[in-house]
Amino acid sequence: MDFEDDTKQSFYGHFLEMQTALEAQIENLPGVDASVRPEAIDACLASIAQLSGVVKDASSYLPAYDQRSYSETIRDLSEKLAEMRRSLAPKQKFSFKNRKKDTSAGIGGAVKFSSTHSTEKPAAVSAVPEANNLVISQQSGKNLCPDPPAAASSFSSLLLSDIEGCVVLFPAGRTFFKSASVKGISRSLLFLGGAVNGPLHVTGLRDVTVVVACRQLRMHEAVNVDLYLLCTSRPIIEDCSGVRFAPLGKEGLGEAWEGVQRNMWDQVDDFKWLKSEHSPNWAVLPESERVSAERWEKVREMGLDEGLKAFVNKSTTL
Repeated sequence: MDFEDDTKQSFYGHFLEMQTALEAQIENLPGVDASVRPEAIDACLASIAQLSGVVKDASSYLPAYDQRSYSETIRDLSEKLAEMRRSLAPKQKFSFKNRKKDTSAGIGGAVKFSSTHSTEKPAAVSAVPEANNLVISQQSGKNLCPDPPAAASSFSSLLLSDIEGCVVLFPAGRTFFKSASVKGISRSLLFLGGAVNGPLHVTGLRDVTVVVACRQLRMHEAVNVDLYLLCTSRPIIEDCSGVRFAPLGKEGLGEAWEGVQRNMWDQVDDFKWLKSEHSPNWAVLPESERVSAERWEKVREMGLDEGLKAFVNKSTTL
């Protein structure tokens, strides 16, 4: 056996060991107490991200076929975990639903709206759900300012779905959720900030700008999306195109993020791109096109309506 074969065999043994341990983690989730299960799921997600990073780091000596095989195994593990999470999820008993058709304003970045803007007072979403999820769904043409109560620290998840032409803006400097799921969003701005101290799963975004800090990011089927991101593990994308990443600083995100020492916003793994060349499905957002931290802060200081109007018009001095 030559050196290359020995290296590949050694990697296989290491990968198999990590895979076996991760499968055991997932299979043990039903036996974990519900109060600490979110942390156990976060640990599984972190292990998947770590396994993906190990494969990427070995790409210099692993044949393309082996890389593809390992990536498929990781994808299977991710799907297995997702299925387990669905089976363990509590029945949702609370949702905020009120679909309203309206014309909407442009928000900049990847968001392209018409030139008009609603003058309605931003809708405040404030409630204590019976289940451990906060759900915002079926919204159109609105500014939404969710303001979960102090007890929201016990929430397990934030669920955003079926939102079009909206701005979703969470209060600065506060963390509410241990995980978040975002699905079916178009032509919108999601300003989540540091509200999610855990994994973020994103599916089916189109023409959206997202500002968020999270522990893990998994994105599927996103098109023309700009992310201002703080992520403590390697972001994962799949079946995406036109996704652009920019760094988000930890200042103002809240206590949960003060000790963060690394931001892996630009170390993206594309599960549908196994070649050694850079994936064409994502890019770094050019600095000339980024919204500065100072500009984001001034949007907040001016208030949601006036700040966003100024943000839409990039010639406006903020």
